[in-house]
Amino acid sequence: MHKFVTFVLFFLVSGLTLEAADKNKMLKDLDIIKNTYEVKYAPAEWKKTYMGWDLDDQINQAKSLIQIAGPLTVKDYQKILHAFFISMNDYHVHESYFSTELAILPFTVSGVNGKYFFSEVHRELLEVMLEFGLYKGAEIPEVGNEILIFDSQPVYDAVQDVKFREVGNSDSKTTEAIAESFLTKRLGALGHRVPEGINCIQFINNGGQLIEAEIEWFYNPESIASKSNKVKTQDKKTKRFGKVMINPTAQKLKGDFSQVYKKILGKRLKGKMNSAEIETKATKALDTTSLTLGKIIWKWKPNSLFDAYIYQLPNSKKRIAYIRLDTFYPSSDPEIVNAFAAEFAELVSFFQSKSDALVINQVDNPGGWVFYVYGIASMLSDKPLAVPAHRLCITQEDVAEAIDDLDGGLDDQKNNEEDDVDIITAMPGQENEIILGYAIDDNFEKGLKDFSEFIINEWNAGKTCTSLVYPYGVERLTPHPSARYTKPILLIVDKSDFSGADFFPAILQDNKRAIIFGEKTAGAGGFVSTHNYPNQFGLEVYTYTASIAERANGQTIENLGVTPDIAYEITESDFRNGYKGYIKAINKAVEGMLRP
Repeated sequence: MHKFVTFVLFFLVSGLTLEAADKNKMLKDLDIIKNTYEVKYAPAEWKKTYMGWDLDDQINQAKSLIQIAGPLTVKDYQKILHAFFISMNDYHVHESYFSTELAILPFTVSGVNGKYFFSEVHRELLEVMLEFGLYKGAEIPEVGNEILIFDSQPVYDAVQDVKFREVGNSDSKTTEAIAESFLTKRLGALGHRVPEGINCIQFINNGGQLIEAEIEWFYNPESIASKSNKVKTQDKKTKRFGKVMINPTAQKLKGDFSQVYKKILGKRLKGKMNSAEIETKATKALDTTSLTLGKIIWKWKPNSLFDAYIYQLPNSKKRIAYIRLDTFYPSSDPEIVNAFAAEFAELVSFFQSKSDALVINQVDNPGGWVFYVYGIASMLSDKPLAVPAHRLCITQEDVAEAIDDLDGGLDDQKNNEEDDVDIITAMPGQENEIILGYAIDDNFEKGLKDFSEFIINEWNAGKTCTSLVYPYGVERLTPHPSARYTKPILLIVDKSDFSGADFFPAILQDNKRAIIFGEKTAGAGGFVSTHNYPNQFGLEVYTYTASIAERANGQTIENLGVTPDIAYEITESDFRNGYKGYIKAINKAVEGMLRP
């Protein structure tokens, strides 16, 4: 039996009491989804070559499951949809449902060599849970403790179960990391099966003792009746220049759980703590500690947008700058994005005169705005930087926009609709204008017109997927007008860097502007587009990859990612000993960059 069919049949035993849905409507619904991917899914041919994926086959299998099954609820159908979406092994493909159901635990586990360790522990939340009987154990786990049992089974089995159900069967390390993340974070909105009740765990503490504990899931039940879902209108405020390269699932997990923790803590502790105390506890619980690579001799201003400092390289007088770059999507508001870019420029200018090298830590970065990626990269060189080219899937809408750009030029795009955000703004103190952090020059408008003519000509030639082209006509990044870091750069990456965080190291590596250190990035290689339509199955929105990019050497980024110049995988010793080996290897790489 095909693994897709096995996957779904395994989970079509829901036991739910929801009203059975109309199978004919489900079949028609699948045709609507299929049409989207026929028209706009750019990596289709690549997926067929790379992994044998075929759109017709996958849709037909989904339809067969509907036809052979007994009565299906909306939740059952959502499982079939979820299996279809993850069949592409595409980190840009994501579906979201109208759902309030979720369950979380206040820790994350990560695996190495078949063992699993607590890699993130929200101690504040665990202390609250211990106080109110939601956690029962002799002690609270700490980062680096090895976990043996999760949900009364070996943790390896639990992770593989989540991988099979919620992520897909890819053997990539990125897929494993996503499964590890989902082990303790489940959302009905992402199509997950959501647990509740008591979870029995076992772990080994720092003294080598086996600790058994019971922890209750933070559970929020489903409160939306399946037959009353409605689709909201897609936000198009930054439609023209606001293309994104981001993993929607990773972004949702990073962006939403702060509010989730606060909401659930508020429900649990109402009457026992006031709102300010709950807010403080939740905020502290979700703080993550950035790497400390050495003796810090200067620290960036408190309450800033970036964690940044200068440290002294061990056994050396060299001063090394450090910046944590955890996202390329700091906000949906262009003004806030520009503020982040302005602060990054301020940091870069300071570091240029005060440091001997720069370490940028972008691990666990879900990606973000294309022009923000371009803007940050443009500050790291005094020479133009070549960027990857894309093949785009186009429709009449793209052609109409291209014609508008030719007729009206750049000025018409500064605020071309009443509801649009003014995405192109003047750069404070400069002649340049800025788009989501990227300072554009006089050549930008000519490049945009050339790009628009290209789209029109490709369409007129009968192409629905274009030849390679540089979106918006940006073939090379113009150096920032004032912030230009010219000294050696080490960029730290990992398997949880997606999309824009694939492109950023690709740009720096292809232009020989930085040494890339760490693990191969995820391989999400293009723009993300979003679609929704009226339906009765709770499907709020789904995404697809609308372009497929190639680097200067012809290598596809999709599925392949960026291979680091210096490979390093987190070790068991790193988990147990505060990442000392990891930090030592980073500093060794920095020393290597500084040798004559």
